[in-house]
Amino acid sequence: MPGARNARGRLRGRMVCGARGLRIDVHVPTGVGIVSPPVHVTPAPLRYLREGLSGPEGCLALRWYDDAREGCDVFAREHGLPLARVVTVLALCSPRVSVGQSAVLARSVLTWGLDRTGGLLPCVRASLARYLATGVVGARPDRACKVRAFASAILGDPDAVVVDVWVARGLGVVHAHLDGPRYRRAADVVRSLAGRVGVSPLVGQAALWYGVRRAAGHVGGVSRLRIDAPALVQGDLF
Repeated sequence: MPGARNARGRLRGRMVCGARGLRIDVHVPTGVGIVSPPVHVTPAPLRYLREGLSGPEGCLALRWYDDAREGCDVFAREHGLPLARVVTVLALCSPRVSVGQSAVLARSVLTWGLDRTGGLLPCVRASLARYLATGVVGARPDRACKVRAFASAILGDPDAVVVDVWVARGLGVVHAHLDGPRYRRAADVVRSLAGRVGVSPLVGQAALWYGVRRAAGHVGGVSRLRIDAPALVQGDLF
């Protein structure tokens, strides 16, 4: 991808995974009609990933999605619902909120119904309504990439990579700009990094998530996504 501004004036660049981790090549304009050589930004995502595996949260990263699936399975069996439905609703509730908040919202939607659930963003409510009516996630194949990946990860796909705000920060990319192709490239970078440390992409993404959050001063947390709990305390989960 050429490093220049597009028609909307945004910087464009490319992501390259090299021996020292991820490199983002960006062309930065230095004047009207003049573009400087590429600027190489190295946010050291490999270091974040390794710290997420070896730090206090290492055991949590290894089991986060397994524990989340167990919690969803308990809830599904208690309410007579298919596990895939519970997981998908949870994933659809996840954009722009914490994990704990998404669990609270999903529990309300599945227990009381969409109409009786407050606190949902309009776009999230629309996505939930579409899924509950048709079983379809995302209006187009290139949309809802993170939601689909989150659901696949909880359901046990070892190749699933969830690129949320924290993972995007670790990769040095802007989460809001991750459309379908850019999301897939970012996910492939995480897969490459995970391969370098000998873990699955699923575990690698969880470790990167913990490592980036730890670098930002957020330490600790629990591994089980307690959608199965009778009551949820928002501060208990990230």
